[in-house]
Amino acid sequence: MKLFLNKTIRFSILIFITPVAISLLLNSYLNNKTQFALNKNVENIVFGHSHPEAAFNDSLIVEFKNLAQSGESYFYTFIKAKQVFKYNPQVKNVFIEFSNIDVSQIRDEEIWSEKYINWRYPTYASWMSISEQAYLLSKNPEIVIATLPKTYKKQIERIRNNHFNYIKSTSGYLYLTESKLDSLIAIKYNKQKPEDKYFIKSVDNLYYLEKLIALCYENNKQVYFVRSPLYKDSFYRSNEDLFQETRKEMFPNIKFLDFVDFNIPNSYFRDLHHLNYKGAIQFSNMFNSKLRQLTTEQ
Repeated sequence: MKLFLNKTIRFSILIFITPVAISLLLNSYLNNKTQFALNKNVENIVFGHSHPEAAFNDSLIVEFKNLAQSGESYFYTFIKAKQVFKYNPQVKNVFIEFSNIDVSQIRDEEIWSEKYINWRYPTYASWMSISEQAYLLSKNPEIVIATLPKTYKKQIERIRNNHFNYIKSTSGYLYLTESKLDSLIAIKYNKQKPEDKYFIKSVDNLYYLEKLIALCYENNKQVYFVRSPLYKDSFYRSNEDLFQETRKEMFPNIKFLDFVDFNIPNSYFRDLHHLNYKGAIQFSNMFNSKLRQLTTEQ
């Protein structure tokens, strides 16, 4: 009986240690192989979620790269930014999308929800510190563990294909052709009320925004907040009081470039909170001029 128990304990330890060892080996190898170098002339970047992803057509903005991606919370932006700064010392100005959803509890839960762990963990795992791994495990251990086989598969594919450049898989301008804002207005979709969590202040997402800002300063970057255009009657703007209170209370010294009321026709929106390619052209041309003004003033 004692021999059986000893074997069982050893087997259980082996079952636990094996995936940990595999993760450590793959993460270490890929971390060392990571490539995140931008063009040497890129001195300005924007981080954020789908709003800037669809708004900043970086082909129209000089010395600029769009590093936003849909649904990206500041937790993942912080991890990505460490890689960006490591490989791109030429970057001088960092524009961080700071919008209404970013101050809400909804964005907290998107850090560790099943959808976003399944989407981001296989890519970001190799860059995560032990504390960041532990944080996700503390929030949603079942999903993190369930995502490991998918993570291993994707990581091994990267190694096999010698695919270590992560820029396209983690960021880039999103070209949208649709224009369905008027149809949404017709069915009064813009009048919907967000769930209650939208009006409760974020904790985790804002914590990682503070860490992101500190990281920028540690790397001698100038930081700006930017808010991309939103339709004037969108329910996404319904927590404006919470948004402004949070900005003034927590980030009074960050310069805020607010383009939420950028004046364009409805046909230049894809929906209530994204520009389509027509809107992006107009917005990006305007921002290009604004950027020149900002860099001249520095």
